[in-house]
Amino acid sequence: ELLGARLSSASTAASTAGVAFEVVYAVERSEEKGRVGRRRRVVTSRPFFCGSSAQAEQCVEAVRCACGTGAGRGRKATLVVLNPVSGKGRGREVWNSRMKGVLEASGVDFEFRETRGAGDAATMARDLDFDRFDGLVLIGGDGTLHECLQGLFLGAGGGGGGGEGFTPDPRVREVAIGMVPLGSGNGFACSCGAWDPDTALWAVVKNRRRPFDLTQLRQPSSGKRWLMCLDLTFGFVANLDLDTEHLRWMGHARFELGGVWQILKGRTTKADVAFVLADDGGGHGGSGGAPAEVAMEAKKEEEGVLACPLLDAIEGSARSASLFDDLPAPWTVMSPSNFQIFVVSNTPCISMGDRIAPTITVSSGSLALISTHRNSRLDNLALMDMIAKGTTHENPRVVSYREIKAFVIDPKKGKRFQYSLDGERIPNGRILAQVHPGLATAFSPIL
Repeated sequence: ELLGARLSSASTAASTAGVAFEVVYAVERSEEKGRVGRRRRVVTSRPFFCGSSAQAEQCVEAVRCACGTGAGRGRKATLVVLNPVSGKGRGREVWNSRMKGVLEASGVDFEFRETRGAGDAATMARDLDFDRFDGLVLIGGDGTLHECLQGLFLGAGGGGGGGEGFTPDPRVREVAIGMVPLGSGNGFACSCGAWDPDTALWAVVKNRRRPFDLTQLRQPSSGKRWLMCLDLTFGFVANLDLDTEHLRWMGHARFELGGVWQILKGRTTKADVAFVLADDGGGHGGSGGAPAEVAMEAKKEEEGVLACPLLDAIEGSARSASLFDDLPAPWTVMSPSNFQIFVVSNTPCISMGDRIAPTITVSSGSLALISTHRNSRLDNLALMDMIAKGTTHENPRVVSYREIKAFVIDPKKGKRFQYSLDGERIPNGRILAQVHPGLATAFSPIL
């Protein structure tokens, strides 16, 4: 598949052949991992020679036109943001040796920036010039993506956590976000089929765009609001993620080592949890309220306000100690309230080595709630195999699996409770959340 062309210097042996230019293209490679087929692209190039510089320039432009890539062909510029500490510091090497030359060959207009510390990515996203850019490519991991989304949709400081909906700039949906997987998890990238930097780059050059869901989280006690792109966890998976931060240098192996340790400990974490099933009537806009309330929510959506009708319907009780006793239909309260594993996933994968939520996609409009109570160590070892193979929905004796569209979590007081949101620590406290189908756009190999 042609990606572009660029002028190049001929090698010493071939310099007598004329003026050289390179044609850049991608070759597809397929592999199977468990039940999951992976289609990768390997980006390479081949030299050609012309009799003059003018002919070589004409050939380069002809190849770019044939590819349909580059500025002036239906797309604006792309901002490339590198987190230099991701991927054991490999990001700069990947940019210089692979990505920069391919983007130049494609003719895609781009600007390159590096983050210098926490919060930089959110600020760059918040200040994005929508008149100039309609692409945002992140060289890093899921934490970099989470930070950018908060800046892009909520502003660098995040949004308020009250009951009112919030109104992002409508042009934000036109900005496609691409992940070049160099973090330790890379769950979002592999959920889009961006298994490696070349495959991710191919999707950017080919301008392959698809919508993806975001989930709005509110925390009444802190007044905070977040957008979730990957997952919210507590218990086993949150401990595995947050308690192995010091082992990031190990890459994905940190999760395997941490998983064994968590299984051996076998602890449970207590929280009250309620949810609304994804197939409960009314879809995203159905609050189950009176026609006037439904009409009001529809009006908000038309005006660009990202309201959460299921959450707004219980907003009056959001801080009440009796919330879980007073929840109306279609809410369901889970029982018992002690969990070993608790994951609400926005994507089929939460790391490169798993398929924890095999029935959903990044744009299915629903979340997967995966949970266990007190399992034996053997069952938890079996569950690790299910997560890797994508069979968590097939064994209800070991693991509970539901597709949902809204949830509430109220942690019980205890020293061991901690949230992990997209791999980042957030304050403890009651969380109310609802999914926004297709709110954002991704550069995605899988359409």
